[in-house]
Amino acid sequence: MKNIYLSFVSTLAILVTGCNGGETGSIDSTSNNRTPVAIAGINQQVKVGDLVTLDGTKSVDRDNDALSFRWTLVKKPENSAAQLNAPNSTRPAFTADQAGNYLIDLVVNDGQTDSRKNQVKVVAVSQNENSAPTLSLTPGQRTNLRFPAYINSGANDIDNDELFFSWEVTEKPENSNPTLIDYGSRSQLNADIEGNYTVKVTASDGLEVISSTSTFYFFYENVAPLAYFERPYYTFVGHQVQIDGSVSSDGNGEPLTYQWTLLSKPDSSQAVFNDPNAAMPYFVADVAGTYQYSLMVNDGQLDSDPPYTGTTIALTPSDPQLRIYEHPNSQPENMPYKKTFTVDKRGSQDALHVLGRYTLTAVGADVSIQDIYAKDANEIIKPYFVGLEETKLVTLARGQSLSFDLVAPSTNGQQTNLEFQFHWGINGPGKFTTVELFRSEYDFISN
Repeated sequence: MKNIYLSFVSTLAILVTGCNGGETGSIDSTSNNRTPVAIAGINQQVKVGDLVTLDGTKSVDRDNDALSFRWTLVKKPENSAAQLNAPNSTRPAFTADQAGNYLIDLVVNDGQTDSRKNQVKVVAVSQNENSAPTLSLTPGQRTNLRFPAYINSGANDIDNDELFFSWEVTEKPENSNPTLIDYGSRSQLNADIEGNYTVKVTASDGLEVISSTSTFYFFYENVAPLAYFERPYYTFVGHQVQIDGSVSSDGNGEPLTYQWTLLSKPDSSQAVFNDPNAAMPYFVADVAGTYQYSLMVNDGQLDSDPPYTGTTIALTPSDPQLRIYEHPNSQPENMPYKKTFTVDKRGSQDALHVLGRYTLTAVGADVSIQDIYAKDANEIIKPYFVGLEETKLVTLARGQSLSFDLVAPSTNGQQTNLEFQFHWGINGPGKFTTVELFRSEYDFISN
């Protein structure tokens, strides 16, 4: 009888559909909908009386539909009166009022379809009972050999006990020699051969010990190198313009070859690179104007893409700009001025050491000098300027010059790193670019 009824309904449905003339039948909007996935969060261990917050925000819908949430407390300890405060929110909460296990289900809906249930477990222990730490170790992942794997233990101790960690590589490819850097609750794995590496972390609160493992797969993939160079933005006619391409990099650590191209130069200029395949070539700016050039590097297989380009402007003696002179050098320095020196004064008994002497001249315009400071990165001594006052604005009138020294007290045999810096501009206070920079750095040691 049931089969006859179903056949009648099916026939009726066909007849009704056929009565719509030549119109195309409607398509079920749910036919291409993908079922959402509920993710109820990680298991938790709490103390009796704690407010427990659940987290369903990691639930996903591959169609990017908005999700609704339905949480259900399906199990709780005997005599517990626990209830979810907002069972249709993404992050409901309840109070764990009794010791024992609480099981909570989450179902999400994308407006058409329910997900499968996903369950999270909460264990509540008495306030005076020690709780073992918990771990939520970074899950295994695929990583290019050129990158390390950063691993977090995800450790937590609800008693707020101090935790002690140990890390080890328990499995690795044959002949590999990985390094595992221990940062306490975190670690960094550097692999040297393709394959699987299993990392184990152990955490202890002094009473309980817990461990967890994750496996990371490292693969080799060549990546294109990155071309980069440091160069002067301003120079002067007749000066050598040296460009440093050695700061280019290759993610796989392969040696690089260099190809420099002078893209454009002023009319009548005869400038050429002295060695277009060197890491640090130079050309002579023989005519005032703009020089544009590019660098492409190759790691033996791949070129950098795109090439890195830059410009240098050659000034005439009368062009408005600050001139920086190193004593006793009579030629102005290229700009920005950024140099690093190594100074060892352990053979000197002087209490103060002059590390550098300079003269500034304002040509064609007034120059505003600002952001003046000197510092010791290790705070061993207090270096300072003589002739320039830190934090003050100095205006150097057109045609005027001033000289200054860079001074450092003795370090008593300690190695340190000093930095002297200021900015300037020819358009008034506060108006400068990153090119208008003086920075002199020193690796310094003295008695």
